[in-house]
Amino acid sequence: MQCDKKSIRIKILDMEEKKLFDRVWTIPSGKISFSYDINNLNNSQIVSIPFPINLEYGTIGFRNHGSENALVENVLIEKIK
Repeated sequence: MQCDKKSIRIKILDMEEKKLFDRVWTIPSGKISFSYDINNLNNSQIVSIPFPINLEYGTIGFRNHGSENALVENVLIEKIK
């Protein structure tokens, strides 16, 4: 995984160095909004929360959805100086 202030690249190789996955994402600028539905008794309301995008720091995370499965081992995250 390679990150800089404007993009993220994830490249996955197998044991023979054959490319299994290679993708680049552009990091959005400004702010991003997350919406969720508040169910309060008989009342449903969609709430949107804006988050400013600050490229001075970040986070790393993994997700899975539905039938996706993953095993992540031996990950080292270092700040690039």
